[in-house]
Amino acid sequence: SLNRAAPQPSVAKLEIDYMQETIDHHLAGIVMAQMCTQKAVHEELRQLCRESLASQQRQIALYRTWLQEWYGISYTGEIPQSAEQDIERLSELSGAAFEDEFLEEFSKHHLMIIKQSEHVVRRAYHEELRREARMTIVNQSRQVIMMQTWDCTWYDDCRQGLKEQAERFLQEYA
Repeated sequence: SLNRAAPQPSVAKLEIDYMQETIDHHLAGIVMAQMCTQKAVHEELRQLCRESLASQQRQIALYRTWLQEWYGISYTGEIPQSAEQDIERLSELSGAAFEDEFLEEFSKHHLMIIKQSEHVVRRAYHEELRREARMTIVNQSRQVIMMQTWDCTWYDDCRQGLKEQAERFLQEYA
């Protein structure tokens, strides 16, 4: 058995909430990424979605394991209501319209988890969770930068803000 002190209750709560919220968030991300692998026009976007799918599935499995091992919590998770609406909207689109909308939605989706991961990198008790949260920030920031670049290049949709936020996170955590 691991011979180490338990985390403070507030930190334990932070870890549990984060892992559960990430599982829920990724369940939505998986549905969106699967849709993307089928509907996206550009091969490079389909590839990004396949990679995203694999990393989100891996992280869900990891967080379910840690919740069980560290806290005795068995957690399946569910897609958040807000994400259900995004999924519904995306499911009605195809071709360029799908891609343009997807690139914005998936970027926003990534930025939500990037922001939540920041607290965990700073405050989590378990080193492996801090490492995983940092990796989430770095990988998803890179994907947001790519998606925003494509949205601008392919669709002349060069909205300010999302790419710049991701670049700041990448600068700080890479």
